[in-house]
Amino acid sequence: MEGTQVKQICKHILLLSAVISVSAVLAGSQDSPSMGDVARQARQQKQNKETQGKAAPADKSAKVITNDEIPEHPEAGEETSPSPGQSAASAASDGAKMSAEQWKAQIRAQKDVVASMQSNIEKVNDSIQFAPGNCVRGCVQ
Repeated sequence: MEGTQVKQICKHILLLSAVISVSAVLAGSQDSPSMGDVARQARQQKQNKETQGKAAPADKSAKVITNDEIPEHPEAGEETSPSPGQSAASAASDGAKMSAEQWKAQIRAQKDVVASMQSNIEKVNDSIQFAPGNCVRGCVQ
């Protein structure tokens, strides 16, 4: 009888190890969310919090400003109002035909813009100063 008891214990151990193995495989095969899903969920929660925060008074948390949110400002001295050529271009986009004077004004305005840009490029080029000679040997004496 001792042999049959040993066989039964071996069967029970084998069955128990099989159950544990199957349980481990099933537990390990559960899908965990990918990093992209986690990031999307965090972004969505942040957007929801921001939309709820807009209805409430502004909080004192820091705000990150990106380059996309910063408008480009024209330099001092440049024209900020639309030029005659720009108004002619908007008239042409509405489907109306432009007269010769409007074309000339538009071309003149574009030439002025190009000349202004060339002047700015020349100013920048003139302001660039290079170190004379080989800086590794010549700068430290």
